[in-house]
This record gives sequence, C-alpha cells and structure tokens, in this order.
Amino acid sequence: MSRYPLIYRNRLEILWGRSGSPLFGKRCRIVARGALNSRLIELQDGTPHVVSGNSLRAAAEKLTPAKKQ
Repeated sequence: MSRYPLIYRNRLEILWGRSGSPLFGKRCRIVARGALNSRLIELQDGTPHVVSGNSLRAAAEKLTPAKKQ
C-alpha cells in the first residue's frame, strides 16, 4: 500500500474560469479531519493544504497481472 493513497480530484476552479487547480491529480494523505467535512492533507512534497473531503478519491494502485501457469 502506498504512503499517499489518495488523489485530489477537484476541478471547480476550471469551471469558474480560472486556469485550474494546482493540486489536481496530485497524490496525498489525510493528516487530520475537521468540522464541515474539511481535511488537512499532505502532498508528496510535504506541503499541507486544507480541502473538502469530497474532493479526495482513492488512488488506483498499479496491479501486476497474474502469471499464467
């Protein structure tokens, strides 16, 4: 299992006419849970951010195919 099992998946900034979220698609982990569904996350480079829990998704782990016998 990866140390950073989640991906930030919020694209609302794109819908609002901005250039896009600099966090989109980055791997992260939850450090703390707060009120109103807020989460303190840490990215792989160590920077902390407070985001909505709705914007986090489980990262798909790379699966190796089973060997045929």
